[in-house]
Amino acid sequence: MNSYSSPYGLALAFLLLLCCLGCSTHSTAQKNEIDDLPRAGSFSWVSTAAIYDTISAKKPVSVMIVGASWCGWCKLLKSKALRDSTVMGMLDQWFNACIIDGNSDSMIVVGDSTMSCYAAVREVFHVGGYPTTIFFNHKATKSVSYPGYYEPDQYANLLY
Repeated sequence: MNSYSSPYGLALAFLLLLCCLGCSTHSTAQKNEIDDLPRAGSFSWVSTAAIYDTISAKKPVSVMIVGASWCGWCKLLKSKALRDSTVMGMLDQWFNACIIDGNSDSMIVVGDSTMSCYAAVREVFHVGGYPTTIFFNHKATKSVSYPGYYEPDQYANLLY
């Protein structure tokens, strides 16, 4: 008698099959992280240069969301809070908002310098975990940062 003959064995085999199917669905095409983020009305993400360019900044306060492509909590933040109409409306109305991958070697503007996202996250922004939401005042000075994942209603309160 094999282990799949009992009801428990069949259930276990079925669960293993479901797990394997769920894990095998992934895209091989690389996308820009910003491409899959929502747009609320005319909302568009800005570059880090826009945060530091206080003369041309459209809004007095900026927010930078730091994550990583491998981070499960970052993916959850993008799929829930950053798809919530209230959160996106607040970002659109009140903030110059950008999002960066803290493990990326892509070059970004930080003040008068250009450095990799990886270096900026550690040396300038002192991010200790992902995701982290960083707020900047009207002079492009980091004012406060909030590490961790927040549900959409909590994230809206964070922005308020």
